[in-house]
Amino acid sequence: MIKENNKLENKEEVKETKEPEKKTRGRKPKVKETKEPEKKTKRGRKSKIEFADLTARVYEIVIENGREGILQSELWKKLGLSSREGSRLAIKLEKRRIVDRQKLLEGGRWTYKLTPVKFPVKVDSIENIPCITCPEEERCADDGVVTPFDCLFIENWVLTEQDKIKKE
Repeated sequence: MIKENNKLENKEEVKETKEPEKKTRGRKPKVKETKEPEKKTKRGRKSKIEFADLTARVYEIVIENGREGILQSELWKKLGLSSREGSRLAIKLEKRRIVDRQKLLEGGRWTYKLTPVKFPVKVDSIENIPCITCPEEERCADDGVVTPFDCLFIENWVLTEQDKIKKE
């Protein structure tokens, strides 16, 4: 019985060692990595929210550069986008009439200069206009008893605004 048990143990050991290993022929075995799936839309396109955020960021940067504009290649570097994504975004903004694209040769390469079509309206200049709280507003008109052309409230307001600008 002891000999039979030894034979059985030897056979199990042999079976364990005889299992063939996968041959890699000198290559490293492939290790499957589990990655979390990225939340992107088809073909790597940006979602509507991402596109809206990018559009707002592009417009802010273009506005900051004013009438001189910014080169499209510089803009995409600032935003960390590929040139393909950048030019597609610029074309969409141009079609929406948000920016103007002007082709030019810069450093031996063709690129586009992006300039804003419209600048945002600043209300700082009319923020404290007296017409909003004027007691004579109902009678004020171009051909009325009180006119904006000879209003003392407006005249005083303009003079104080000019003094503020001179002090800055």
